[in-house]
Amino acid sequence: MDVIAGPDGPRRSHPGGSPANVALGLGRLGHLVRLATRVGHDDFGQLLQKHLQDSGVELPGARCSTPSTFTGRCQPPPRQHYWVMARPATCTPARSPSR
Repeated sequence: MDVIAGPDGPRRSHPGGSPANVALGLGRLGHLVRLATRVGHDDFGQLLQKHLQDSGVELPGARCSTPSTFTGRCQPPPRQHYWVMARPATCTPARSPSR
């Protein structure tokens, strides 16, 4: 889940991320898609799961009680730099999907 905040504006949530966007596009084109990823049990995880499954993407991966959190911040010019903080997820192993 991408959460975007402007310099003075409210935060807005957008389901996405490069692998999820590719899987979503392929699912919408009618391809069989399984995305190997971890999804949190929080509101963002449920929103992302629904967003992908509504487009035909299967999510056989682990469910995380504590989702991974990456926080990034971009500084405007002339001080352009980017920093990221990460908190690892706490996840349970996924079961193999039945075929």
